[in-house]
Amino acid sequence: MTSRDHGRSRGAGDRYARAVTSSSSGARLASAVLEALPVAAVAVDAALRIVHANALARALLGAAAGRSLADALGCPASGEAPRGAAAIRDAAVRALAGERVRARGFVLRTGARGEPADLHLIVSASPLAVRGAPHAVVVLDDADRLLLDPALVRICAGCGRVEDEEGEWHPLHRYLEDRLGLALDELCHRCARKGRG
Repeated sequence: MTSRDHGRSRGAGDRYARAVTSSSSGARLASAVLEALPVAAVAVDAALRIVHANALARALLGAAAGRSLADALGCPASGEAPRGAAAIRDAAVRALAGERVRARGFVLRTGARGEPADLHLIVSASPLAVRGAPHAVVVLDDADRLLLDPALVRICAGCGRVEDEEGEWHPLHRYLEDRLGLALDELCHRCARKGRG
């Protein structure tokens, strides 16, 4: 597919999305599609207020329609936001500005099930116009599943490098830093003794 073909297909998809969201039956279809996704998905308006959250997003974040995204993420009015919340908020803001945010990794500190836990997630976001008003769809997926699935990640058996989408090979630590935003600054006892780092 050429870049021109890709642009045409994206334009057709954008026209379809506008047509779907402009009718009440289309709105029901869009809601059903979000609900059926196998990932956590949240749609927000320009004020970062949640207009729809699918079942996985409601379970993961406690997100509910009408609630602000900041509240769902546990961001206080002042002070430090929970770990990872800024990545989700940033993706939504960038999508509202018209940018497509693709697969940015982060760690979210959550207590949705009563106990604090760190979740390795990947956030993607896309702009969406609903009746001419800017909205964004934010999708969260399990990074552990995506990063460890042998069908999705190719790792060289000889050197341990990982292949990216462009076919370039990278050291595993650099791949994880880029994908999950992890600062890999810990040394095992062997490397610490050898003075590596």
